[in-house]
Amino acid sequence: MNHSTKHFFLVAISLVIYTNTIQAQCDGERFLQFTFDDVDVTSDVVYGSNTNADGNEQELNLDIYAPNGDTETNRPLIVMAHGGSFVGGSKTGNDVVPLCTDFAKLGYVAASIEYRLGASDEPGQFIPTPASATRAVWRGYHDARAAIRFFRKSVAEDGNPYGIDPERIIIAGSSAGGFIALHVGYLNSLDELPEGVDSDFPGIDEDIEGNSGNPGYTSEVAGVLNIAGAIGDSAWMDADEPPIISFHGDEDGTVPYGSDLLVFLGFIELIQVDGSFSVHAKAEELGIVNCFETHEGYDHVPHVENAAIYDTTLTKSKNFLYHLVCDAEPVCSYEPLITTTEELESGNTSIVYPNPANQQLNVELDLSQGNDVNIHLYNSLGALVADYGNINQSLFTIERDGLPNGVYLLEIWNNENRETKRVVFQ
Repeated sequence: MNHSTKHFFLVAISLVIYTNTIQAQCDGERFLQFTFDDVDVTSDVVYGSNTNADGNEQELNLDIYAPNGDTETNRPLIVMAHGGSFVGGSKTGNDVVPLCTDFAKLGYVAASIEYRLGASDEPGQFIPTPASATRAVWRGYHDARAAIRFFRKSVAEDGNPYGIDPERIIIAGSSAGGFIALHVGYLNSLDELPEGVDSDFPGIDEDIEGNSGNPGYTSEVAGVLNIAGAIGDSAWMDADEPPIISFHGDEDGTVPYGSDLLVFLGFIELIQVDGSFSVHAKAEELGIVNCFETHEGYDHVPHVENAAIYDTTLTKSKNFLYHLVCDAEPVCSYEPLITTTEELESGNTSIVYPNPANQQLNVELDLSQGNDVNIHLYNSLGALVADYGNINQSLFTIERDGLPNGVYLLEIWNNENRETKRVVFQ
């Protein structure tokens, strides 16, 4: 066997193994249900460095979340950027850690990154200008690209210590992190270089990849997950660029829902941006596969404090991302995974209160069809978390017993009558 024939043979075998690994993971449960109970966190992994807004060299770190006990070594990766208006926030913030943890339980590897903060790069100045605000986004944009390259480098040079698939990397972010995610996904040409990017400032590079580390590897992504972010101009989006799912409150007073001025501290007008609604409209125009969820009547990043919004964000995200990692049809809807071979009755005669609940959930039952009522409580990913049988009282109380915040489905049946109700613990 000559060298070229041998090389072709090895490549072909590798592709077969790679394809079989993907198919083995895409079993209809992994990535759609909580397949793992525990998560391993590797903290403060150095992925790069660069000059920050204060003119000092800053080491850049990330935390890696991986499913505990997982035997797969070719897993999709979600790179997550936190919020904080480019002046605060943390890779350990509550806007990103729960998502990283839950994505790891679903079977992903997730990385929560830090990036250079500072909306003003003038010494002694706190208040940003339009130009300095643009440079703040640019720093985070370059740092996120370096983080993506870090993982590809780890596969090529270090034997893939984090067990990721370099072809299935998704960029995600909340608020300022959403800005970063959108720009990484769609600002991919020097022709799109925004005004305000000036290489005379330390740590600012007038190119796409930047200089935050790990040169020589691509920072392209397979998809974008945007929570309450915006992009400098949706015209930067092209038809051949990555699929996207976005979430945004239509009463967001921090980041524009549509196309509007970005206002710092509520009164300092900075730059015109296109929020998630405008990004969605452009994606529709271009034919980019996309999903968009409007949190009607909500302000900025409601997933942080509202259990129902968090559940919707996680559930719709995992449904949409499944098509990216498993070549399935894209799904934008909220699809709880409870299934039954018996058709559910739609009478809904039971009354459940309070809903949302804190520690107790009361269920008023209709016993006219018999005294042996059964109740199952499922989490939104379809796992049975509580089972109550042979109930013969009209008022039954369900104790929370340590269940996490989130949306649950209550299935109630009495002889031939069945019904389901959506309930929330918060």
